Amino acid sequence: MKAGFKPMIEKAIDNADAPDIIQEQLYSGLDGLGRKLAPSYLDDPYFQKYKDLGKRAKAYRDWKARISPPRTSPYGFAARDPNFPNLTIDGTFYRSINSKVENWKITVGSDIKLGADIEQKYGSEIFMLSPKAIEYLQKDYVTPAIKKHLRSYGL
Repeated sequence: MKAGFKPMIEKAIDNADAPDIIQEQLYSGLDGLGRKLAPSYLDDPYFQKYKDLGKRAKAYRDWKARISPPRTSPYGFAARDPNFPNLTIDGTFYRSINSKVENWKITVGSDIKLGADIEQKYGSEIFMLSPKAIEYLQKDYVTPAIKKHLRSYGL
């Protein structure tokens, strides 16, 4: 029983599809600490170079709200505040998010330059599972896998 426990947990975590959970977390405008992604559209240094800073930032924010409207996540994340980014435009970055489960640890990242650029701007926390994401993973994947494993031993 003990020998099969670690692989069983790692398989359950791998089955949870951490990249999908991270994508939903980001779509909700949150990092892995559960904080809103920063900078917000209205505080983004990118817009500082324009004289009409507020107008361009608001126009971009409104465009992003149209192409990727805030919505509640199936993982329980609230709809994002439209003033905060979700780090998606055409899905390239989201598709590049990958994970590896090894030695009880989930490593999440991106294997494209755009991913590195986004991580530099928004911080490595974008690739962390937030407390809400971990709660979902435990409740929907790890706990059922443990129960199934124990039942296989008649417990």
